[in-house]
Amino acid sequence: MNIKAELSDTQISTYNRQGYLLIPSFFSREEIAPFQKSLKEDPSVGGHIQHIHDGEKTTRNDHVNGYRLDYIGWYKEGNDWLGMATRLE
Repeated sequence: MNIKAELSDTQISTYNRQGYLLIPSFFSREEIAPFQKSLKEDPSVGGHIQHIHDGEKTTRNDHVNGYRLDYIGWYKEGNDWLGMATRLE
C-alpha cells in the first residue's frame, strides 16, 4: 500500500514538543505481521520485551483483551535488520 499523507499542524507541534509522534493504525496488521514474526523468532530479543498495562485491575493480566504497550529496550541499536529499521527515515 502506498499512501501519501501529510502531518497536521497539531501533529507537527506534538512531535516538536515531545520528540516523537504516535499514529494509531499507521501500519495495517498485514504490514506489521512480518515484524512480529521476526521478533518472536529472533534470539537476540529474548527477555528484552517489556509489557506496560493500563493499570486497570480487570485487564492487568489479560494479554489478549487488555490494553498494553509492548516495547523492547536496548541502549544501542544493532546493525541487524531490527536495528536498521528503527533508524529508517
